[in-house]
Amino acid sequence: MIITVRRGLIGRYADTNYTNLQEWRQVTGQDGHSLAENPFYTSATNLAMNQVLLNNQGIPVEGILYDIDSTLRNATQPDPGAKEYDPCQPDAGINRITAPTSPVGTGST
Repeated sequence: MIITVRRGLIGRYADTNYTNLQEWRQVTGQDGHSLAENPFYTSATNLAMNQVLLNNQGIPVEGILYDIDSTLRNATQPDPGAKEYDPCQPDAGINRITAPTSPVGTGST
């Protein structure tokens, strides 16, 4: 079987692709704590996040006091992943474009 990974694909379950996290949760009964947000990595090789919607959304793990850079982790609301971060403030960026959809047709849109 060949599975083509498409942008926005959350997962595949029972031969059906899911691109919406809420639908995925309903079908699988899993991932109640998952988030589907673009982390806005610094680059392809520097995976430092700068997504305000992910800030402080991790779950504390007992015994993990420091991140990968030896920065003290937030004890009650750590950032997800291996690195603590402080997003740019104030954040007035664009998180998602909902229209027009790609590919944009020709004409006077």
